[in-house]
Amino acid sequence: MTVSLQELFDAGCHLGHPREKWHPRMRSWIYCEQDGIHLIDLEKTAAQLEKAKARIQELKTSGKNVVVVATKKQASEMVRDLAIESGVMYIVNRWPGGLLTNWEQVRRSVKRMSDIEQGLANGRYKDLTKYERMLLEKELARLERLFGGLKGLKNKPDALFVVDAQKEKNAVREAIKEKVEIIAMVDTNTDPTGISLVVPTNDDAISAIRLVVSEALSVRRQHRGEGVTPEIEENTHEQAKKAADVDEKSTKQEKKSDKSEKTKEDKATVTEKVEQKNSDESDEKGKNVDEKSAINHENDDASAKNAAEGENTSETKE
Repeated sequence: MTVSLQELFDAGCHLGHPREKWHPRMRSWIYCEQDGIHLIDLEKTAAQLEKAKARIQELKTSGKNVVVVATKKQASEMVRDLAIESGVMYIVNRWPGGLLTNWEQVRRSVKRMSDIEQGLANGRYKDLTKYERMLLEKELARLERLFGGLKGLKNKPDALFVVDAQKEKNAVREAIKEKVEIIAMVDTNTDPTGISLVVPTNDDAISAIRLVVSEALSVRRQHRGEGVTPEIEENTHEQAKKAADVDEKSTKQEKKSDKSEKTKEDKATVTEKVEQKNSDESDEKGKNVDEKSAINHENDDASAKNAAEGENTSETKE
């Protein structure tokens, strides 16, 4: 069943990022701006979502490999469950670098993971020591963390369905380089260049991610209503507005800080000038004192000389 505009609206799919963070190449997908927030055109979102749904279904029917990429912490578990139910492969922990550009090494790692798992299950490693089995279990845990959602993948993925193209930029970059088809949820702060099929939508709200992913993967409809309430749109809008307010406050604080620093510098300059003036005055006073002292010393010498002459005159008279 086709998703309705009301469902998209209730899930908050129309809420983009603040105006300051937008990417100009998303202009054609933006409906308008309200309170400093860009709003996405939901009619275009619905149309693109239908195209994405049809394309993914076509790839699955033809036996092609579709991998869902969603490493956002708040959405990883939910996307993993939807991918398992839909029967597609997934990556929800972190993008394993080289999955597309260094496929042969990744293929060996996936095969190694499957071999260890089967060996531990059928008793192939029963003759190993406890320590050796522990090492195998640690290796298996590491491989499952990276490639657990790719079990059975024998060929390079034919398409990626990306949740938040901005966060998964490494995956998008590799896919563009290797000419792998990309279907992606793209928000207003993301460059859509190179993405094969853009689904313009809010890629931060859990309700929006759940709705878009479940619809694109053709998962049972009841998943689409979980956790969606009329308050979601208002709360998400408020969060975006608060983010814009925080940026504005930060800018004001920086300006105040600069002004305060300038005031301190001015005060320091004034203080330095006053100290210099006081020092000059002290030097002048010291110079005057030295001159007076020299004059007094000369007067004392003259008095002593006159006294000596007077004594000599009196002795001569006698």
